[in-house]
Amino acid sequence: MDTQAGLEHFGRALARGFKQAVILTEPTYNSVQVAVDAAKLARQLGIPYVHLVINKVKRDSQIEKVERILKELGFNDFTTKTVIPYDELVEEYDPEVEAILGNPDSPTYKKALELKEILLKYSGFL
Repeated sequence: MDTQAGLEHFGRALARGFKQAVILTEPTYNSVQVAVDAAKLARQLGIPYVHLVINKVKRDSQIEKVERILKELGFNDFTTKTVIPYDELVEEYDPEVEAILGNPDSPTYKKALELKEILLKYSGFL
């Protein structure tokens, strides 16, 4: 289920019965805080695998910042973490994702494939 940003889908228990949740965040305090709230709700609904995707990362210090925020918020119960680097092509081609997903040199494409493998692994299909 792909949802809009926010927590309503968890609050309404729409995600009940799912085995995995992919929570997307940007390397900002507010975004990480919402991601933590979503992860907590996912855990409360019994979702066993909660994956964090840190999007639009421009430098390593932003990953460290996310880790500091998670520590400050007292929550780091993610099954996996995937970092997607900032990719100017995403903005350039928006909303056409085909140009990105069809480009094997795109860092976004490479990370999308990595995330696909992670989700397949935890779903039991690999």
